[in-house]
Amino acid sequence: MPTQFGLRKVHKDGKGRCVFGRRGRQLLPGQIIWLGMLALCGQVLAGQEPSTPASEVVVPRASVPLLIRIQLPGEQEVYKAGDIVELTEKADASAGSSGTTELPPPIKGWVLPGAGPAGQPECSRFELLAVIPPSKPTGETSIDQGLPEKTGEKPSIPVRRFAVGTPAQVQRMLTHPSEVAQGPEVDRGGFSFTLDQWRLILWENNRAVLVYNHSPVTAGWVPENDSRRTRACYIHPVFGLDGEVLTDDFPKDHYHHHGIFWTWPHIQIEGVEYDLWADRGIRQRFRQWLGLWAGPLGARFSVENGWYVGDRLVVIERIWVTVWPTLEKGRFVDFELFFQPQGQPVTLWGAPGKSYGGMTMRFRVRPDRPVKITVPDGLTSEDLLETRLRWADLTSQFGEGTEESGATLFVRPDHPNFPPTWLTRHYGPLCVGWPGVEPRTLPAGETVRLPYRVWIHRGWPPVGGIEELAFALYLEAQAQVATSR
Repeated sequence: MPTQFGLRKVHKDGKGRCVFGRRGRQLLPGQIIWLGMLALCGQVLAGQEPSTPASEVVVPRASVPLLIRIQLPGEQEVYKAGDIVELTEKADASAGSSGTTELPPPIKGWVLPGAGPAGQPECSRFELLAVIPPSKPTGETSIDQGLPEKTGEKPSIPVRRFAVGTPAQVQRMLTHPSEVAQGPEVDRGGFSFTLDQWRLILWENNRAVLVYNHSPVTAGWVPENDSRRTRACYIHPVFGLDGEVLTDDFPKDHYHHHGIFWTWPHIQIEGVEYDLWADRGIRQRFRQWLGLWAGPLGARFSVENGWYVGDRLVVIERIWVTVWPTLEKGRFVDFELFFQPQGQPVTLWGAPGKSYGGMTMRFRVRPDRPVKITVPDGLTSEDLLETRLRWADLTSQFGEGTEESGATLFVRPDHPNFPPTWLTRHYGPLCVGWPGVEPRTLPAGETVRLPYRVWIHRGWPPVGGIEELAFALYLEAQAQVATSR
């Protein structure tokens, strides 16, 4: 079926709904999407209107990069999806005691539509995305000061201040009259998508990053009478930094495990219990794309799915995935999951005694290779059940050689009931268990938001290094925009 996307102005259609693109452009399955031509070579910036209400971005000092996402003030006419802004650090934020410290070069930020409270794009809601490099050691906030949930106190955070430049649109610049967009196989730089009737593939600099399977996938090795043979609405494969496949799909030990997914084993609706974890009586189905954005500074896609009992829609889920440019430390992927019961309350809970149910990442581990699961208390030799964690990491040898790689799954500090309980298994899955083993009822029409981050890395990272990245999630939430009005 045709899909709708956009990268430019957000506007309302004839029914009063927010859509992207000037005319709600339609793309047929199998076409390659080059959104706004941001992934092409020869990019230039074209100045837009000189006035903007955002004048300053205030960011905590940190010893690691901060991946900030800040909601921008102002009306939709001020910002357009795909705008590039320059963030120039102010002298009083970076100068040392002598006031002579050289300022770093400007940082480019990207303006994208953001998710509203129910996970829907809103016409006037835009986010500024930017990677803030580490600050110099003097005056930076240290994890030794402690997170608020550990100390009970909010640490005093020194800040850096950045002036916000005038929004500019990235244009496509041709270098020859016959030049056309050939597709991801031609190295254009930046991010791009390939979309067909089954899946969405995300590329960075001509290398696959991950695949979102929006249509049903059937595993031929699963028995035909097994309800777990076909599924949709999940991410697989997820690739490591060197092209190795980190995730598994329909593994023979657990056919219902599938890459990065979000399902529950116990769902009760009007007194009847269903199992989305193993696809018993309830299914996830794709409904529509909410937006696809790709460019030199990152990529984001959002999608609306439904939970169906037969043909009856019982829950709408909206998923937002933001992929940041690969940094020296690795690749970061942010997830926001929104769930909204339709017409009646829905009660969720995890597996008794184990707690799985919710955000899950299944790794493709090899039985003949060592598997290391690390949590804030250190390396674990045993599987964990119903254990409260801020994060968990799985590292192993996924490629053909002996090099180790892996990924850390972080729970963001604004997650409900932070930190939630987990299940970890050395045969492959890391499972965030929310709401855990105690049932939680979601009222009809209300929305719950579950935010996470995945860090893809080389080697086996030390606990202290992962804790620094966990602390960065707290610091990123403190970033804010000051306005001139």
